[in-house]
Amino acid sequence: MEAESLSPAHAFALLLEIACENFELMQAIIKQEIRIESSNMRASSCIQMALAKYFIANVFRARRICKDDKTYLAVDKLEQERFIESIPALPRVRNVNEHGYDVSNNRSKPSMHEHKLEGVILDETSLIVLGPEKILMGPINLFDLYHATERMRELAGFKSLKEEIF
Repeated sequence: MEAESLSPAHAFALLLEIACENFELMQAIIKQEIRIESSNMRASSCIQMALAKYFIANVFRARRICKDDKTYLAVDKLEQERFIESIPALPRVRNVNEHGYDVSNNRSKPSMHEHKLEGVILDETSLIVLGPEKILMGPINLFDLYHATERMRELAGFKSLKEEIF
Protein backbone atom coordinates (compact mmCIF):
# COMPACT_ATOMS: atom_id res chain seq x y z
CA MET A 1 0.00 0.00 0.00
CA GLU A 2 1.43 3.36 -1.02
CA ALA A 3 1.30 6.22 1.46
CA GLU A 4 -0.64 9.28 0.41
CA SER A 5 1.18 12.58 0.46
CA LEU A 6 -0.22 15.73 1.95
CA SER A 7 -1.45 18.42 -0.41
CA PRO A 8 0.52 21.68 -0.32
CA ALA A 9 -2.41 23.33 1.52
CA HIS A 10 -2.41 20.62 4.20
CA ALA A 11 1.37 20.71 4.53
CA PHE A 12 1.25 24.51 4.80
CA ALA A 13 -1.43 24.33 7.51
CA LEU A 14 0.51 21.67 9.42
CA LEU A 15 3.75 23.68 9.33
CA LEU A 16 1.97 26.82 10.49
CA GLU A 17 0.36 24.94 13.38
CA ILE A 18 3.60 23.26 14.46
CA ALA A 19 5.57 26.53 14.20
CA CYS A 20 3.04 28.47 16.27
CA GLU A 21 2.85 25.69 18.88
CA ASN A 22 6.65 25.72 19.20
CA PHE A 23 6.70 29.46 19.74
CA GLU A 24 3.77 29.35 22.17
CA LEU A 25 5.52 26.65 24.24
CA MET A 26 8.74 28.69 24.28
CA GLN A 27 6.80 31.78 25.31
CA ALA A 28 5.02 29.82 28.09
CA ILE A 29 8.44 28.80 29.45
CA ILE A 30 9.58 32.44 29.31
CA LYS A 31 6.42 33.58 31.13
CA GLN A 32 6.95 30.74 33.62
CA GLU A 33 3.54 29.28 32.81
CA ILE A 34 5.50 26.07 32.20
CA ARG A 35 8.27 25.36 34.67
CA ILE A 36 11.23 23.15 33.92
CA GLU A 37 12.43 21.38 37.04
CA SER A 38 16.02 20.22 36.67
CA SER A 39 19.30 20.28 38.53
CA ASN A 40 20.86 21.36 35.24
CA MET A 41 20.85 25.17 35.23
CA ARG A 42 20.92 25.27 31.43
CA ALA A 43 17.96 22.96 30.81
CA SER A 44 15.39 25.72 30.34
CA SER A 45 17.68 27.71 28.02
CA CYS A 46 18.49 24.63 25.93
CA ILE A 47 14.80 23.77 25.57
CA GLN A 48 14.00 27.36 24.59
CA MET A 49 16.77 27.31 21.97
CA ALA A 50 15.52 24.01 20.53
CA LEU A 51 11.98 25.37 20.32
CA ALA A 52 13.25 28.59 18.70
CA LYS A 53 15.23 26.71 16.06
CA TYR A 54 12.33 24.34 15.36
CA PHE A 55 10.00 27.35 15.10
CA ILE A 56 12.31 29.02 12.58
CA ALA A 57 12.73 25.83 10.53
CA ASN A 58 8.98 25.27 10.28
CA VAL A 59 8.21 28.90 9.42
CA PHE A 60 10.89 28.69 6.74
CA ARG A 61 9.30 25.52 5.31
CA ALA A 62 5.85 27.15 5.36
CA ARG A 63 7.31 30.24 3.69
CA ARG A 64 8.82 28.05 0.97
CA ILE A 65 5.43 26.43 0.25
CA CYS A 66 3.81 29.85 0.20
CA LYS A 67 6.48 31.12 -2.19
CA ASP A 68 6.77 28.09 -4.50
CA ASP A 69 3.25 26.60 -4.42
CA LYS A 70 1.08 29.74 -4.37
CA THR A 71 -1.59 28.35 -6.67
CA TYR A 72 -2.38 25.50 -4.26
CA LEU A 73 -3.19 27.77 -1.35
CA ALA A 74 -6.62 29.31 -0.86
CA VAL A 75 -5.15 32.51 0.52
CA ASP A 76 -5.26 35.95 -1.07
CA LYS A 77 -2.09 36.59 -3.09
CA LEU A 78 -1.43 39.84 -1.23
CA GLU A 79 -1.57 37.96 2.08
CA GLN A 80 0.84 35.37 0.71
CA GLU A 81 3.28 38.11 -0.33
CA ARG A 82 2.85 39.79 3.04
CA PHE A 83 3.79 36.54 4.79
CA ILE A 84 6.77 35.88 2.50
CA GLU A 85 8.13 39.39 3.04
CA SER A 86 7.22 39.65 6.74
CA ILE A 87 10.72 38.85 7.98
CA PRO A 88 13.29 39.30 5.23
CA ALA A 89 16.12 38.01 7.45
CA LEU A 90 14.40 34.64 8.07
CA PRO A 91 16.22 32.73 5.28
CA ARG A 92 19.60 33.95 6.53
CA VAL A 93 18.88 33.04 10.17
CA ARG A 94 17.59 29.61 9.14
CA ASN A 95 20.53 28.96 6.81
CA VAL A 96 23.11 29.96 9.41
CA ASN A 97 21.46 27.74 12.02
CA GLU A 98 21.33 24.87 9.55
CA HIS A 99 24.71 25.32 7.83
CA GLY A 100 26.67 27.94 9.81
CA TYR A 101 29.37 25.59 10.95
CA ASP A 102 29.72 23.49 7.81
CA VAL A 103 33.35 23.16 6.85
CA SER A 104 33.25 23.08 3.06
CA ASN A 105 31.41 25.46 0.71
CA ASN A 106 29.99 27.42 3.63
CA ARG A 107 28.22 30.58 2.48
CA SER A 108 26.13 30.90 5.64
CA LYS A 109 28.58 31.88 8.34
CA PRO A 110 27.28 33.61 11.48
CA SER A 111 27.71 37.37 11.70
CA MET A 112 27.04 39.87 14.46
CA HIS A 113 23.84 41.97 14.57
CA GLU A 114 23.29 44.93 16.85
CA HIS A 115 19.93 45.68 18.48
CA LYS A 116 20.58 49.27 19.54
CA LEU A 117 17.39 49.80 21.52
CA GLU A 118 18.03 46.66 23.56
CA GLY A 119 21.78 47.26 23.84
CA VAL A 120 22.73 43.76 22.65
CA ILE A 121 24.80 42.27 19.86
CA LEU A 122 24.31 38.65 18.82
CA ASP A 123 24.71 36.30 15.88
CA GLU A 124 22.12 34.10 14.17
CA THR A 125 22.89 31.12 16.39
CA SER A 126 22.35 33.05 19.63
CA LEU A 127 19.10 33.52 21.51
CA ILE A 128 18.56 36.36 23.94
CA VAL A 129 15.27 36.52 25.83
CA LEU A 130 14.43 39.97 27.13
CA GLY A 131 10.75 39.20 27.71
CA PRO A 132 7.86 37.30 26.13
CA GLU A 133 7.72 39.79 23.24
CA LYS A 134 11.48 40.41 22.90
CA ILE A 135 13.08 37.14 21.88
CA LEU A 136 16.09 37.95 19.74
CA MET A 137 17.98 35.65 17.39
CA GLY A 138 20.49 37.30 15.08
CA PRO A 139 18.82 40.28 13.41
CA ILE A 140 15.22 39.29 14.19
CA ASN A 141 12.76 39.39 17.04
CA LEU A 142 11.06 35.99 17.01
CA PHE A 143 7.89 37.58 18.38
CA ASP A 144 7.54 39.60 15.15
CA LEU A 145 7.99 36.39 13.15
CA TYR A 146 5.40 34.67 15.34
CA HIS A 147 2.95 37.53 14.83
CA ALA A 148 3.21 37.17 11.02
CA THR A 149 2.99 33.36 11.26
CA GLU A 150 -0.02 33.49 13.59
CA ARG A 151 -1.78 35.81 11.13
CA MET A 152 -1.20 33.33 8.30
CA ARG A 153 -2.26 30.47 10.59
CA GLU A 154 -5.62 32.23 11.07
CA LEU A 155 -5.99 32.52 7.29
CA ALA A 156 -4.59 29.16 6.16
CA GLY A 157 -4.20 26.91 9.19
CA PHE A 158 -6.28 23.85 10.01
CA LYS A 159 -9.38 25.96 10.65
CA SER A 160 -9.40 27.08 7.02
CA LEU A 161 -9.27 23.59 5.50
CA LYS A 162 -12.66 22.37 4.37
CA GLU A 163 -11.81 18.73 3.70
CA GLU A 164 -10.62 16.11 6.12
CA ILE A 165 -6.89 16.17 6.80
CA PHE A 166 -6.47 12.49 7.44
